[in-house]
Amino acid sequence: MLKLEIPSMSYEVTESLVKKELQKTSYTITEHQMDRVLTLLEGNMIPTTTKLCALKAQKWSSFTKVDDLSGGSNIRSLVERFLGDLEKDNGRRVVERSMLYLLVSRYGLSDPEMIDLLSLHEPSMHE
Repeated sequence: MLKLEIPSMSYEVTESLVKKELQKTSYTITEHQMDRVLTLLEGNMIPTTTKLCALKAQKWSSFTKVDDLSGGSNIRSLVERFLGDLEKDNGRRVVERSMLYLLVSRYGLSDPEMIDLLSLHEPSMHE
């Protein structure tokens, strides 16, 4: 079995990546929230977990308490939590279909391509 070792990013690079992800949507978080994100990422400062944490942080308001948030100790727990949030927002069928299409696509899908594919699946359109 092939194992791919992804080197950890530095604290500064991780913080910069979180800020860039938040800036894409003109979103900011408080200094305390940023500190909490970086604490949660300790030991997992790789692009995948950093991006997932930034996407999660985009849903916070400035008064969201982040002290009691449980951190994912690995990529799997972060992905499971992220997919669970997607299911709550979009429905299980849409998320399952989306993941299926991404899995079988060779180079990923653009947003319009994903929307076109999902619109062809009748049950997904009624969620």
